[in-house]
Amino acid sequence: MQTPLTFADFQYLEASSLFRSIEFEGLASFLNACEVTEIATATRLLEPGAENNAIFILLGGKLRVHLDGQELPAHTVLDPGDCVGEMSLIDGQPVSALVVAESDCRLLVIPHSVLWEMVERFDGIARNLLAILSGRVRHNNLSLVAAQARGLAFEKARSVDVLTGLHNRRWLESVVPRVLLRCEHDGHAVSLVLVNMDYLARCNAEHSPKTGDEALCMIGSRVADGLRAHDLMARYGGDEFAILLPRAEVDEALLIAERLRDSIATCDVPDGLRGIGRITVSCGVAAHVAGESMAELVARAAIALRQAKDNGRDRVEVCG
Repeated sequence: MQTPLTFADFQYLEASSLFRSIEFEGLASFLNACEVTEIATATRLLEPGAENNAIFILLGGKLRVHLDGQELPAHTVLDPGDCVGEMSLIDGQPVSALVVAESDCRLLVIPHSVLWEMVERFDGIARNLLAILSGRVRHNNLSLVAAQARGLAFEKARSVDVLTGLHNRRWLESVVPRVLLRCEHDGHAVSLVLVNMDYLARCNAEHSPKTGDEALCMIGSRVADGLRAHDLMARYGGDEFAILLPRAEVDEALLIAERLRDSIATCDVPDGLRGIGRITVSCGVAAHVAGESMAELVARAAIALRQAKDNGRDRVEVCG
């Protein structure tokens, strides 16, 4: 639907970034020769892959710009005075973004031929076009950085245990196979220790799950503080932690596990945990053998852990 320019339209055009610092009286004849059109809410003004031979200046309403499909959040929202379509018009390539009317919109349609006539007549329009394009690039770069930051935060959330702040089982299972292969290739020993809190179920029943969580956090913190710089640790299950010890023969792994067990059994517990009595852990140790998978290594360490539980808890056992 074509309508004439109004006084309000000229106010938006005069404030438009495309005509910034341009003597507006000289533009009137060009602008009056352009079509003014109105589109309804949800109308697709531009679609990816389509040809475009005009630049559109929004005179009323709002437009949404989507880079990855309308089902995803808008990349940006355009207000009166903003323009769209300049990228495909300048580089001669098909439209790369989806532009949809968020509300009923009123637009000035400046054809390709009229735009270049204005550029030849007014040097400032070319500068303004460059400023608009550079602004688009800057906005896209900032959006890309923000998206990467969100991706990193999401990846971190996927690999971190919410309760203890340690790595979780998902992270460990993605890292351990590579470490096992590297150690086997380099001829280095590697061992695994499973650390399990004793009597967690009883603690939860007699006190509260919150108290049990606090005990697990304390155990996780003390174990992590007692490891070597290159050791890998994760919360592996509800009351269990897994520790991978690269370059550790079974005898050294046994000593490390025993030291960790003792550090927990003899530590001064926080005031909030004094009511539950002495906190202890049981540990199962297994040394990796050539060709063994992570699952097989964990299974053997779990056998040793079960032996430690059966033999009275608060002890370390080794799986041969």
